[in-house]
Amino acid sequence: MKRRKLACLAVSITLLIPMAARAGDTKFSGLAFGDYYWVVADHIDSLEGQNGFWIRRIYFTVDQTISPAWDMRLRLEMNSAGDFSATASNMVPYVKDAYLRWQGGLHSVLAGISPSPTWDVIEEVWGYRSVERTPLDLQRMGAARDFGVSLKGAFNKDKTVRYQAMIGNGNSVGSETDKYKKFLASVGFYPTSKVVIEGYTDYEPRKGRFDRFTLQGFAAYRTDKCRFGVQLARQSRQNGVNAQGLNNDNIVINVASLFAVGTVAPRVTLMGRVDHVFDPNPDAARIAYLPFAPNAKSTLLIGGVDYSPVDNIHLIPNVEIVAYDEPDTDVMARMTFAYQWK
Repeated sequence: MKRRKLACLAVSITLLIPMAARAGDTKFSGLAFGDYYWVVADHIDSLEGQNGFWIRRIYFTVDQTISPAWDMRLRLEMNSAGDFSATASNMVPYVKDAYLRWQGGLHSVLAGISPSPTWDVIEEVWGYRSVERTPLDLQRMGAARDFGVSLKGAFNKDKTVRYQAMIGNGNSVGSETDKYKKFLASVGFYPTSKVVIEGYTDYEPRKGRFDRFTLQGFAAYRTDKCRFGVQLARQSRQNGVNAQGLNNDNIVINVASLFAVGTVAPRVTLMGRVDHVFDPNPDAARIAYLPFAPNAKSTLLIGGVDYSPVDNIHLIPNVEIVAYDEPDTDVMARMTFAYQWK
C-alpha cells in the first residue's frame, strides 16, 4: 500500500511539473537540512553515545501566480522519524501546503492546508528552524499548519497593525476526524521596520473534556546585523473526567524563551537561545530528535555558529543542553547543514 501511494505521488509530481511550466508565473524551490549528531549525555541511558547522520527535513515547493489576485502553493515535505528507533524507515513525502489564495488590497484569504499563526512570525524572526524548532513547536503545543480557511492582512495602509484569523480542523495537515474545529488568531504591531510585537490565542474543543486554550506574547527587535526576541506562552489543557464523573485538574504548561542572533564577521553568525518550561509536559518524551524527560521542568540552552561559505548553504556547529529539576542533564552536539534552492 505504501509503495502504491508513493508511486501515485511520483506520477502526480511528474504530471504537475510540465503543466506548471507551461503556465504563467511558476516558481520551484526547495530546502533541506540535517545533522551529524552525537548524544553526549542523556537521561535515557541507552541513548548516551549514540551518533549518526540524518536529514531532518526536505521541502519541495511549487508556487504559481494565476492572476493578479489569485495564486497557489503546493509543498511536499519529507523528514526522518527522529525517534532513535532501531527500525530503519525511509523518508516518506506528504503534503505540507496545498492552498489557494485570493488577495485584494490589504487582505487575503487562504483556503486549504496553510500556515497557522501559532509561530509563523516567531519562526521567521528566530531564523534558525534548521537548528531547532520554536518553543511551542518543540514542546508539541500546537501545529505549524492546519486544514481550513485563513484570513490575514493589515488594518492600516502602513501595515503597522497586522492580523491573522483561522478556523481549521485542528488536525494539522491531516483530514478531519471529528465535528470539532480549532480557532486561532494573532494581532501584530509593527511600529517600525525593526520592532515586532505580537499577541496570539487559540481555542481547540476536543471530545471528552480535553479542550485546549493557548495564550502567547512575542516581542523582537531586528536589524541587518542582529536580532533578539522574547516569548511567553501559557497553555491550559482539560484532563478528562475521573471515575466519579468529575473533571480532573487541568494541565497547565507555561513557557518562556529568549534568543539572540548576531553577525560577527562576513558570513559568520552567532546564535543563542534559552527556553524554560515551568511545568512538566506530558508530551515531552515524544519530542522528535531531542526527547525530554516527561515528568520534569526543563531548561533548554542552544548555542551555535553559522558559517555560510556561499549564499544558501550553511554549516552550523551547535550544542543543545537540557537541564532538569531532577533527572540528569541531556547534551547533544551536532554539525547541522542546511541548503536551499530558489
